[in-house]
Amino acid sequence: MTDKTASNKMTRLPSPSIGQQRYWGGRTVGILGGSFNPVHEGHLHISQQALNTLPIDCLWWMFTPGNPFKKQIEIAPMQRRIEKAQSLIANPRIILSDFEKQIGINRTYELCLALRKHFPDTRFIWVGGVDIAEEFHKWEHPEIILDSMPLAFFRRPPFKGAIKRIPLCNMAQITHHYDLPKSPQSYKTRSVYWCLKSPGIVRSSTQIREILAGAQI
Repeated sequence: MTDKTASNKMTRLPSPSIGQQRYWGGRTVGILGGSFNPVHEGHLHISQQALNTLPIDCLWWMFTPGNPFKKQIEIAPMQRRIEKAQSLIANPRIILSDFEKQIGINRTYELCLALRKHFPDTRFIWVGGVDIAEEFHKWEHPEIILDSMPLAFFRRPPFKGAIKRIPLCNMAQITHHYDLPKSPQSYKTRSVYWCLKSPGIVRSSTQIREILAGAQI
């Protein structure tokens, strides 16, 4: 079934916001965070892999107002980024959110704490590419993130099979899994789930920005 066919048979759930907890109680939600500046095929590929392989009801794309690792990069206004993403997505299980802007945050650990506070009856699984896992130890308060929800990382270049060299693998009191449980209840905090069997996509936001910059010369 294609995304467009699925969209005709499934009503898109509302974008998450404070006061809408009733829509999400008892559900399991994947979280894909980032600036999406711009959206690229890697985002779409990881999203589809997550929806296909993780026991999640839907995937929230959480748009950050700003990325602390990309301070030198101009970030388009959030509404423009969301509108661009919406034009590329037909799958109603991918839900775009400005939740971070709503509550005035732009750090992942703050988002994790806010999700646990405002959606206490919802299970969450953090989703990302292995390239993100390589930088995870540099994020602010990674322990808070690990204590808040399980992490699932999908294969994506420049991954070269050197998982054991990623600093995250050497952090204390973390369990690493290479097979994905089928039950959402089996996904635990302080656990990392490595999804390495899917093919990777090379294209990134950085590459797209470089292509666009070159086109303007």
